[in-house]
Amino acid sequence: MKSKLGQTFWIDNDVCEGMTAESSSDVKFEIGHVLLIDIVGYSKLLINEQRERLETLNEIVRNAAQFRESEASGMLARLPTGDGMALIFPWR
Repeated sequence: MKSKLGQTFWIDNDVCEGMTAESSSDVKFEIGHVLLIDIVGYSKLLINEQRERLETLNEIVRNAAQFRESEASGMLARLPTGDGMALIFPWR
């Protein structure tokens, strides 16, 4: 299947959508650490408790040295997931 742009690329010898083989030489791959965080039982909490837990989680993450260093260098990818988050840190 092709993407909307009709492009494909290869990862681990599998065809993936996104770019053509000709432009794959322009892609820079890097190794990173992926951290997935989820608040267990989040949906059973009251709305005020949900907000408090998310605020606490965000505070803990923002105060972590690795998070601050990666964010300051522009090398942090963040994806909020509702009751958690996914963080991608660069490999050192």
